[in-house]
Amino acid sequence: YDFKNPELGNCGLKIRTPETITDVSLTEIPLYLRSMNYIAVIKVPYSNAGQGVFTITSKAELDEFMEWAKENPYDQFIVQ
Repeated sequence: YDFKNPELGNCGLKIRTPETITDVSLTEIPLYLRSMNYIAVIKVPYSNAGQGVFTITSKAELDEFMEWAKENPYDQFIVQ
């Protein structure tokens, strides 16, 4: 998309992509989500086919995710 957007800019178009933060530790997730007003997608980087994708829309959902994550072996996540 980074290469296509300059081409499309001449036409007034742009492909929008979410901000993506990789290699986020479990302890960093609440900090990022607070700055995003608790609206984000958290992904387990070792999964595919839609597994390990968590849509967060509130602090309560973040709290639920954090409880789930503490009981699973993942140490790094992707936040969008």
